[in-house]
Amino acid sequence: PLFNQLANILDCDHSGAYPHVTLAPGMKCFEGAHLLMSVVTWILGLSYLYVLLVLAAVEGNIRDLDDDDGIWCAPRRWFTMRQRRAALLNLGPLQPVPENQTYTAYVELFAKILIPTVAIETTSR
Repeated sequence: PLFNQLANILDCDHSGAYPHVTLAPGMKCFEGAHLLMSVVTWILGLSYLYVLLVLAAVEGNIRDLDDDDGIWCAPRRWFTMRQRRAALLNLGPLQPVPENQTYTAYVELFAKILIPTVAIETTSR
């Protein structure tokens, strides 16, 4: 839901005399306050995405981040963390392949972000 709101901030309607923000028809796109909001939105959105990438690696378990120093700055270790988490629980014949769990988690995360964002940015009202 947060990325939906961030996409709404950047969504502009080009019908009418001048392009305006879809949710605020009186505000011109990327001028004045909207330009500032757009820059802040990008900065906060990218920061939030980075935190989501790290938390997706440990399945949201904050305690795993405390045990491993430097995990925040080591993207290659995120893959091993996710594989280790996937191998913890034995589900017998339904056991997922740990090497694939990392890719599955990140594809799911990006799909949840990109599908609504693309829908918001490509539709016109």
